[in-house]
Amino acid sequence: MFAKLTDKFFGPDQGEMPNKFTRAMGKLIRAARQEANLTQEVLAKLIYKRQAAVSDMENGKVEPSASTLLLLCHALNKPLGYFFPQNMWKVEINEDELDSEEQELILHARRLSRYSNESELTKLIAQVRALADFAENQAVKEFNENLFREMSKD
Repeated sequence: MFAKLTDKFFGPDQGEMPNKFTRAMGKLIRAARQEANLTQEVLAKLIYKRQAAVSDMENGKVEPSASTLLLLCHALNKPLGYFFPQNMWKVEINEDELDSEEQELILHARRLSRYSNESELTKLIAQVRALADFAENQAVKEFNENLFREMSKD
């Protein structure tokens, strides 16, 4: 099942590593680490791994486990979805499933698109994306803090 999913987005990988999926994830891990101004060694300590393990993840040689991904989210202050290439998260909107506030938001966006130029729309989309990213990051941060609080009780 997972192979079919990764094949859909990255092509067949014949089970070998590095493959397109692990390389794409590794690039995202490296970018987040560099954005946080952390060395591989410091990140390794934060996620309870060796520096070589961080290097292997960044180079796509290994796939991080679920628990390692959660530790990466916490250490790098990124939502889980950040570590998966964006083409995996295309959302199809079924208008029958939208609540009234979502419908209103789409209505206003359509009105704006009629009366705005491309530059204004690009700016608006960037602002909405930034708000969504901020909200997602805050939710992930709270989740991670609660998770680590619970884990540290043991």
